[in-house]
Amino acid sequence: MSLSQSLKRIVALAASTLLTVTTLVSFSLPAQAQAATVGTGNCVATVDNASGVSVTSSGGFCFVAFKTTGITYSWTKPAHVSVIDLLVVAGGGGGGARHAGGGGAGGLIQLTATPVTASTVSVSVGAGGAGAAARSDNNGAIGTNGTNSVVSAAGMTTQTAIGGGAGTQGTVGNNGGSGGGGSCCVAGSSSGTPGQGNAGSQGATGTFNSNSFWVGGAGGGAGAAATAATSSAVAGTGGAGAVVSWI
Repeated sequence: MSLSQSLKRIVALAASTLLTVTTLVSFSLPAQAQAATVGTGNCVATVDNASGVSVTSSGGFCFVAFKTTGITYSWTKPAHVSVIDLLVVAGGGGGGARHAGGGGAGGLIQLTATPVTASTVSVSVGAGGAGAAARSDNNGAIGTNGTNSVVSAAGMTTQTAIGGGAGTQGTVGNNGGSGGGGSCCVAGSSSGTPGQGNAGSQGATGTFNSNSFWVGGAGGGAGAAATAATSSAVAGTGGAGAVVSWI
Protein backbone atom coordinates (compact mmCIF):
# COMPACT_ATOMS: atom_id res chain seq x y z
CA MET A 1 0.00 0.00 0.00
CA SER A 2 1.52 3.38 -0.98
CA LEU A 3 2.00 6.38 1.26
CA SER A 4 -0.62 8.22 -0.76
CA GLN A 5 -3.32 5.81 0.33
CA SER A 6 -6.54 7.57 1.20
CA LEU A 7 -7.38 7.48 4.88
CA LYS A 8 -11.10 7.87 4.46
CA ARG A 9 -13.26 5.94 6.82
CA ILE A 10 -12.98 5.71 10.51
CA VAL A 11 -15.64 3.30 11.54
CA ALA A 12 -17.17 3.09 14.99
CA LEU A 13 -19.49 0.07 15.24
CA ALA A 14 -20.99 -1.40 18.28
CA ALA A 15 -23.89 -2.26 18.91
CA SER A 16 -21.72 0.29 16.99
CA THR A 17 -20.33 3.66 15.99
CA LEU A 18 -18.50 4.47 12.71
CA LEU A 19 -16.33 7.44 11.59
CA THR A 20 -14.85 8.18 8.15
CA VAL A 21 -12.14 10.49 7.03
CA THR A 22 -12.08 12.15 3.62
CA THR A 23 -8.62 13.48 2.84
CA LEU A 24 -5.59 12.10 1.09
CA VAL A 25 -2.65 11.67 3.40
CA SER A 26 0.93 11.23 2.35
CA PHE A 27 2.54 10.69 5.70
CA SER A 28 2.67 8.06 8.40
CA LEU A 29 0.32 8.80 11.29
CA PRO A 30 2.34 9.85 14.34
CA ALA A 31 2.06 7.93 17.59
CA GLN A 32 1.01 10.02 20.57
CA ALA A 33 2.57 9.86 24.02
CA GLN A 34 0.71 7.38 26.27
CA ALA A 35 -1.62 6.52 23.39
CA ALA A 36 -2.23 3.23 21.62
CA THR A 37 -1.59 2.83 17.90
CA VAL A 38 -3.78 0.23 16.20
CA GLY A 39 -3.15 -1.01 12.65
CA THR A 40 -0.16 -1.29 10.36
CA GLY A 41 1.53 0.77 7.69
CA ASN A 42 -0.51 3.83 6.80
CA CYS A 43 -3.81 2.28 7.92
CA VAL A 44 -3.35 3.24 11.55
CA ALA A 45 -5.49 4.86 14.24
CA THR A 46 -4.22 6.54 17.39
CA VAL A 47 -6.58 6.08 20.32
CA ASP A 48 -6.40 6.38 24.06
CA ASN A 49 -7.71 2.83 24.61
CA ALA A 50 -7.17 -0.03 22.16
CA SER A 51 -9.71 -2.40 23.73
CA GLY A 52 -12.27 -3.40 21.11
CA VAL A 53 -10.66 -1.27 18.40
CA SER A 54 -9.92 -2.93 15.06
CA VAL A 55 -8.44 -1.49 11.88
CA THR A 56 -8.97 -2.87 8.38
CA SER A 57 -7.64 -1.67 5.04
CA SER A 58 -9.94 -2.30 2.08
CA GLY A 59 -10.45 -0.72 -1.31
CA GLY A 60 -8.01 2.09 -0.59
CA PHE A 61 -9.82 3.06 2.63
CA CYS A 62 -8.86 2.60 6.26
CA PHE A 63 -11.73 1.38 8.46
CA VAL A 64 -11.43 1.69 12.23
CA ALA A 65 -14.09 0.01 14.35
CA PHE A 66 -14.87 0.90 17.98
CA LYS A 67 -16.75 -2.06 19.43
CA THR A 68 -16.56 -2.14 23.22
CA THR A 69 -19.34 -0.63 25.31
CA GLY A 70 -18.63 1.15 28.57
CA ILE A 71 -15.60 3.00 27.16
CA THR A 72 -15.45 6.59 25.97
CA TYR A 73 -12.72 6.47 23.33
CA SER A 74 -10.61 9.40 22.21
CA TRP A 75 -9.42 9.21 18.61
CA THR A 76 -6.56 11.54 17.61
CA LYS A 77 -7.39 12.99 14.21
CA PRO A 78 -4.47 13.13 11.76
CA ALA A 79 -3.39 16.72 11.24
CA HIS A 80 -4.17 16.70 7.51
CA VAL A 81 -7.68 15.30 7.90
CA SER A 82 -10.44 17.92 7.93
CA VAL A 83 -13.56 16.02 6.84
CA ILE A 84 -15.00 12.71 8.05
CA ASP A 85 -17.83 10.39 7.15
CA LEU A 86 -19.73 9.08 10.10
CA LEU A 87 -21.89 6.09 11.02
CA VAL A 88 -23.23 5.86 14.56
CA VAL A 89 -25.42 2.98 15.74
CA ALA A 90 -26.91 2.71 19.23
CA GLY A 91 -27.65 -0.41 21.25
CA GLY A 92 -30.88 -2.25 20.46
CA GLY A 93 -33.70 -2.63 22.94
CA GLY A 94 -34.32 -5.78 24.98
CA GLY A 95 -37.45 -7.89 24.49
CA GLY A 96 -40.21 -8.41 27.02
CA ALA A 97 -41.48 -11.67 28.52
CA ARG A 98 -44.84 -13.48 28.34
CA HIS A 99 -47.00 -12.40 25.37
CA ALA A 100 -44.64 -9.42 25.05
CA GLY A 101 -42.98 -7.49 22.26
CA GLY A 102 -39.48 -7.66 20.81
CA GLY A 103 -36.95 -4.86 21.19
CA GLY A 104 -36.42 -2.13 18.59
CA ALA A 105 -33.21 -1.50 16.70
CA GLY A 106 -30.75 1.07 17.95
CA GLY A 107 -30.90 4.41 16.21
CA LEU A 108 -28.69 4.79 13.15
CA ILE A 109 -27.03 7.99 11.93
CA GLN A 110 -24.96 8.16 8.75
CA LEU A 111 -23.33 11.33 7.50
CA THR A 112 -20.70 12.11 4.89
CA ALA A 113 -18.27 14.99 4.45
CA THR A 114 -18.65 16.24 8.03
CA PRO A 115 -16.07 18.94 8.86
CA VAL A 116 -13.92 18.31 11.94
CA THR A 117 -11.44 20.91 13.15
CA ALA A 118 -10.69 19.53 16.61
CA SER A 119 -7.60 17.42 17.17
CA THR A 120 -9.50 14.67 19.00
CA VAL A 121 -12.90 13.03 18.56
CA SER A 122 -14.78 11.30 21.38
CA VAL A 123 -16.61 8.04 20.62
CA SER A 124 -18.85 6.06 23.00
CA VAL A 125 -20.66 2.89 21.97
CA GLY A 126 -24.10 2.09 23.33
CA ALA A 127 -24.91 -1.33 24.79
CA GLY A 128 -27.92 -3.43 23.94
CA GLY A 129 -30.78 -3.40 26.42
CA ALA A 130 -31.43 -6.41 28.64
CA GLY A 131 -34.22 -8.79 27.74
CA ALA A 132 -36.80 -9.48 30.42
CA ALA A 133 -36.21 -12.62 32.47
CA ALA A 134 -38.55 -15.59 32.09
CA ARG A 135 -41.36 -15.66 34.63
CA SER A 136 -43.12 -18.59 36.33
CA ASP A 137 -45.85 -16.58 38.09
CA ASN A 138 -48.00 -15.89 35.00
CA ASN A 139 -46.91 -12.25 35.04
CA GLY A 140 -45.15 -10.55 32.18
CA ALA A 141 -42.09 -8.32 32.26
CA ILE A 142 -40.61 -5.46 30.23
CA GLY A 143 -37.13 -5.33 28.71
CA THR A 144 -34.85 -2.30 28.94
CA ASN A 145 -34.01 0.25 26.28
CA GLY A 146 -30.62 0.16 24.59
CA THR A 147 -28.15 2.90 25.44
CA ASN A 148 -27.11 5.75 23.18
CA SER A 149 -23.97 5.90 21.04
CA VAL A 150 -22.33 9.32 20.80
CA VAL A 151 -19.65 10.94 18.64
CA SER A 152 -18.53 14.44 19.58
CA ALA A 153 -15.72 16.94 19.14
CA ALA A 154 -15.15 20.63 19.75
CA GLY A 155 -16.66 22.67 16.92
CA MET A 156 -18.67 19.72 15.61
CA THR A 157 -22.37 19.03 16.10
CA THR A 158 -22.62 16.11 18.54
CA GLN A 159 -24.20 13.07 16.93
CA THR A 160 -26.27 10.95 19.33
CA ALA A 161 -27.86 7.73 18.13
CA ILE A 162 -30.75 6.86 20.45
CA GLY A 163 -30.95 3.41 22.03
CA GLY A 164 -33.66 1.07 20.75
CA GLY A 165 -36.96 0.90 22.59
CA ALA A 166 -37.68 -2.10 24.78
CA GLY A 167 -40.34 -4.69 24.09
CA THR A 168 -43.09 -4.47 26.65
CA GLN A 169 -45.84 -6.48 28.33
CA GLY A 170 -49.12 -4.84 29.27
CA THR A 171 -48.30 -1.56 27.50
CA VAL A 172 -47.41 -0.11 24.10
CA GLY A 173 -43.74 -0.73 23.27
CA ASN A 174 -41.14 1.77 24.45
CA ASN A 175 -40.09 4.57 22.12
CA GLY A 176 -36.44 4.66 21.06
CA GLY A 177 -34.10 4.84 18.08
CA SER A 178 -36.58 2.36 16.67
CA GLY A 179 -39.63 1.59 18.80
CA GLY A 180 -40.08 -1.65 20.68
CA GLY A 181 -42.91 -4.10 20.16
CA GLY A 182 -46.00 -3.93 22.33
CA SER A 183 -47.89 -6.47 24.37
CA CYS A 184 -50.45 -8.91 23.02
CA CYS A 185 -53.38 -7.08 24.47
CA VAL A 186 -52.78 -3.34 24.09
CA ALA A 187 -53.58 -1.27 21.01
CA GLY A 188 -51.09 1.28 19.71
CA SER A 189 -47.53 1.41 18.43
CA SER A 190 -44.29 2.87 19.72
CA SER A 191 -42.34 5.53 17.85
CA GLY A 192 -38.85 5.62 16.39
CA THR A 193 -36.58 8.67 16.41
CA PRO A 194 -37.02 10.68 13.18
CA GLY A 195 -34.11 10.11 10.82
CA GLN A 196 -32.76 7.22 12.92
CA GLY A 197 -35.36 4.46 13.05
CA ASN A 198 -38.97 3.39 12.74
CA ALA A 199 -42.01 2.40 14.75
CA GLY A 200 -42.54 -0.86 16.58
CA SER A 201 -45.79 -2.78 16.19
CA GLN A 202 -48.58 -3.95 18.46
CA GLY A 203 -49.41 -7.53 19.38
CA ALA A 204 -52.69 -9.38 19.05
CA THR A 205 -55.01 -11.67 20.98
CA GLY A 206 -58.04 -13.68 19.95
CA THR A 207 -59.16 -17.13 18.85
CA PHE A 208 -57.78 -19.04 15.89
CA ASN A 209 -58.80 -22.57 14.91
CA SER A 210 -60.82 -22.70 18.14
CA ASN A 211 -57.74 -21.95 20.24
CA SER A 212 -57.08 -18.77 22.19
CA PHE A 213 -53.81 -16.98 21.42
CA TRP A 214 -51.74 -14.09 22.76
CA VAL A 215 -48.82 -12.88 20.65
CA GLY A 216 -46.55 -9.86 20.98
CA GLY A 217 -45.60 -7.14 18.54
CA ALA A 218 -42.16 -6.54 17.06
CA GLY A 219 -39.46 -3.89 17.15
CA GLY A 220 -38.90 -1.43 14.35
CA GLY A 221 -35.74 -1.44 12.25
CA ALA A 222 -33.53 1.33 10.93
CA GLY A 223 -34.86 0.68 7.44
CA ALA A 224 -38.57 0.03 8.04
CA ALA A 225 -41.32 -0.13 10.63
CA ALA A 226 -42.33 -3.43 12.21
CA THR A 227 -45.37 -5.35 10.97
CA ALA A 228 -48.19 -5.87 13.49
CA ALA A 229 -49.28 -9.25 14.81
CA THR A 230 -52.27 -10.77 13.04
CA SER A 231 -55.62 -12.29 13.89
CA SER A 232 -54.31 -15.67 12.70
CA ALA A 233 -51.96 -15.92 15.69
CA VAL A 234 -48.83 -14.72 13.86
CA ALA A 235 -46.63 -12.50 16.02
CA GLY A 236 -45.29 -9.18 14.76
CA THR A 237 -42.39 -9.09 12.30
CA GLY A 238 -39.38 -6.89 13.01
CA GLY A 239 -38.60 -3.96 10.72
CA ALA A 240 -35.85 -4.30 8.12
CA GLY A 241 -32.40 -2.88 8.71
CA ALA A 242 -30.92 0.03 6.78
CA VAL A 243 -28.48 -0.17 3.87
CA VAL A 244 -25.27 1.80 4.35
CA SER A 245 -24.14 2.41 0.81
CA TRP A 246 -20.82 4.16 1.35
CA ILE A 247 -19.05 1.42 3.33
